Amino acid sequence: MKFLIKTLGCKVNQVEGAYIIEHLKKAGYTLAEKEDTAQILILNSCAVTEKAYKEALKILRNWSKLNPRIAIITGCSAQVYGENLRDYAQSLKIPHFIILGHNQKSNLEEYLKNLETPFQMDVSFTLDKTSPLLLEEFYGHSRAFVKIQDGCSSYCSYCI
Repeated sequence: MKFLIKTLGCKVNQVEGAYIIEHLKKAGYTLAEKEDTAQILILNSCAVTEKAYKEALKILRNWSKLNPRIAIITGCSAQVYGENLRDYAQSLKIPHFIILGHNQKSNLEEYLKNLETPFQMDVSFTLDKTSPLLLEEFYGHSRAFVKIQDGCSSYCSYCI
């Protein structure tokens, strides 16, 4: 099955997006070159600004017109606005819609195996669980970034 991932936001999201690509390819999925050829569309979202969240909603709306079999949103928007995204997802009429928080995105293929229900949401989050992401290749980049943490509890004024 073909998938495509779109990553918005920070360098952490870029590392995690590259990890998702590598992990799904190892699990037997194929990376699509275009959105309209993918059965699985994945949005690794950002929520630092309201504009970033609205961009995620716009992308999901546009994807619903492509009739994907599965749409997945993960990242900060999924973590922070999971309930709002659940309501929005129901209006999009995508056969399978999955919302995954920070702690679940590294096990995305497990959610793809369980498609008995049309909607899945798991945004449970703890700071004590950091998953190391080891990459063999950093798709689309000449230099890699290193992920050192999953969120924090400092509550900086510029961060969601």
